[in-house]
Amino acid sequence: FWKALREMEVNGVEFDGRTRAIVEKITTEGAGGKSWSDWDGDELVKLGRMRQMVGLDSAGKGSRSR
Repeated sequence: FWKALREMEVNGVEFDGRTRAIVEKITTEGAGGKSWSDWDGDELVKLGRMRQMVGLDSAGKGSRSR
């Protein structure tokens, strides 16, 4: 999913509510049944970047929101 988001960003595709909903679901439910304590640092960094890219965190708001 991370690669798909990066490709969308590079190609100038705007993130919509569906994209933000997917990232929010990953954030709230985790991925692959892993608890947050099982995530490694790289995975958490990628999640933070995804949230910023789609405007779920303040650092990314405004740049991609509709």
